[in-house]
Amino acid sequence: MRTAGLLAAYAAAIGIVLSWTAAFVFYLKTHGSLSAEQSHLRGQLFFNWLFVNGKLTGEARDNARKVNLAMVAFFVCIVLAGGAFIFAAAPR
Repeated sequence: MRTAGLLAAYAAAIGIVLSWTAAFVFYLKTHGSLSAEQSHLRGQLFFNWLFVNGKLTGEARDNARKVNLAMVAFFVCIVLAGGAFIFAAAPR
């Protein structure tokens, strides 16, 4: 069972890296897809991401939703990796 726990933990660790990378790419796409009317939101996107999402429109809003989904996957993978490492390290 220790091997299965380590495999699950390593798979979750790979998921952490991939989801963080996806979130970063979509974050950059969000900045790139801001319209001229929304250009004043660039600084706010950096400092308070969650409060600006409601003000975005069009493609920027879609990319922001993808960032949020990737961050949810990131935190789920962190929890899974932690639990799997604890399971693998538990004495039997």
